[in-house]
Order: sequence, then structure tokens, then C-alpha cells
Amino acid sequence: MGSTPFPPPGYVTVAPIHALGKLIRSLGGDPDAVFRPMKIDERALVEPGGVLPIAIRGELMARATQETGCEHFGLLLGAQSGIRELGTAGQLMLELSSVGLALEVFATLWSLHTPAVVVYLRQSGDQATLGYAVVDGNIPGMPQLQDGAMAVALNIMRAMLGADWRPTGVSLMRHEPRDSALYADFFGANCHFNAIRSELLFPATTLDFRLKNGNAKGAGHAQPLAGDHGWSDYVKRVVYRLLLQGECSQKRVAAALGISDRTLVRKLANSGQTYQQLLEAARFSISRAMIRETNRTFAEIAAALGYNEASSFTRAFQCWSGMSPSQWRKLKTGPASRPSSKK
Repeated sequence: MGSTPFPPPGYVTVAPIHALGKLIRSLGGDPDAVFRPMKIDERALVEPGGVLPIAIRGELMARATQETGCEHFGLLLGAQSGIRELGTAGQLMLELSSVGLALEVFATLWSLHTPAVVVYLRQSGDQATLGYAVVDGNIPGMPQLQDGAMAVALNIMRAMLGADWRPTGVSLMRHEPRDSALYADFFGANCHFNAIRSELLFPATTLDFRLKNGNAKGAGHAQPLAGDHGWSDYVKRVVYRLLLQGECSQKRVAAALGISDRTLVRKLANSGQTYQQLLEAARFSISRAMIRETNRTFAEIAAALGYNEASSFTRAFQCWSGMSPSQWRKLKTGPASRPSSKK
């Protein structure tokens, strides 16, 4: 683990995919067929502190899936990583007093310092969820990235709660795989595919579990600084996260940042942005992922993004992309865009 726990903007750490080449070999594939076309040295994946653009990680996983013919490659790869691969952030989590506090710190740290992804903890009634999303909704390997992230999330929970811990359910923003039973066996819970979010579900009481070596110190490290040069990008990810959760409004964004609605408007204006611009950018990104990775109807996608009518979403998407949602889906999920299967 390197001394710097977070990658630069647009990048993610290589630690969670350190075993990619080894896994390809174990499944009968040739790692060179994956790494060589991308001009990446396999040894770079085991370098302490190594980073890659999120799109490159996705492309590697997509190529590995194609090379091995293993549809659940991301799941197998993610299963080989956990809290240790989080580096300093993982160490900090285990030093906190409860599972809930550890997950809050994890989600805030990652969302603050890793612009490529959003990690969130959500509680609704007696249920809690730990979710993950890639901010760019138009990169390759999205199913494998999300499968891998949920496998890592499972290992993180088990590091705190014991090897036998199981979620009550799993949601995945991806088409249903051919062998869905394999996913249920892996997570030890029912898996819901074609979901609007990728997340682990578990009882809210889990958040109160006390960690054996934990204390309340260190929580302050997760608080964003209002004057941080990365504040604007952080606000974008807050908007993305709240929209993904179906809870987005200007007032909620301000509350999540711990500032007044008026202060949010002023600070965004100082950076040449408005809340509406951030909202539309998040809607475009999330909609592309939902259209490509699920079979949700456009009416369902529109509702998930806060539109009252599907026609309003269709007009907005046409304006953003220059094509209709149906044209986008056909372009991105047609035969030419699907990886072939060797096995």
C-alpha cells in the first residue's frame, strides 16, 4: 500500500484488480491478449500506489471477460480484494467505533477524493444500503466494474462483521446474467438485476455493531473542506449520488454539504455553474448507464431521474446526445457492442 490513499482526478487505484492476469490464466485465457492491445504491463497492477483511468480499468475487465468467456469475471476478480486494498482508508475504518461510522467515513472519503466513482451509505426505515456507481455512464466494462465493486463491498462488510455475514439482498444495475443462481450463491442472498442502483442491502441495526478495536477518533478526516480546490467536483458527485438515490433537490444538496441553500447558489455561481447544470449533467450520465446496462423502460428511467413524463426525458436526452434514448440503446447494446463468449 502506498502512503497516498487516493488517486488523482479521473483515476482509480489498481489494487482491486491486482489479480486480473492471474485470474485470466486460471480461467484458461491469455493475459497478453488483454494487456498487449492496451499497451499495459501486467506488472503495473501490483505496483504500490498504482492508478489507472476508470475507463481503462473497465476496458481491461471487458476484454478479460471476452478472452475468458466468463460472464461473471468481475465478480471473481472483486472477490479477491477487500478492506486491505483500500489502503489507509481501510485502516482508518477498522479504527472507528461502529460499522455505521466506518461506512460513513469510507463513503465520504471515496466520494470526496475519487471523482471517477461514487460510494454511498443510505438508511431508510429498518433497511440500510451500501452502494457504488461509476460517474461516467458511457465507459466499457460497466457490468464487470459493478459486479467487482459489490464483491469488494461484501468483503469489506465481512472484514468488520465476520466471514459468515450475508446481506439481505443485492441490487445490480446490469442485465440479468445467464447464470443468475451463481450470483445468489456468491452473495448468499437474492440478487435483483436490471436495478437502477448497484448496492448491498442489510438491516439498519447492522450499522450499530461495535468494532472490536475501534474508537470514535478519526471521523473528522472524512469531512470535506469548504475551501478545498476540489469542492466543485465534490458537489457534482453529491448531486449524482442524491439523484441516484431519488432524493435530489437543491435544498438536499446544500444540506448534504452542511451549508445553506443561498451559500450553495453563491459558491456555484463563483465557479461559473448552477445547480440545474449539475443536475442535467448527472441525469445524462446516469441515464446512459441505465439505458445501456438494463432493460428498464424509458418511462421507468425518466421517473428514476425525477421527470414527471417520459416525453420530457426523451426531449432532454435528444438535446444532450443528439439521438433518442431508443437510438442510444440500439447503438450501445446491438450485436457489435456485445462481447463474444468463448465458453
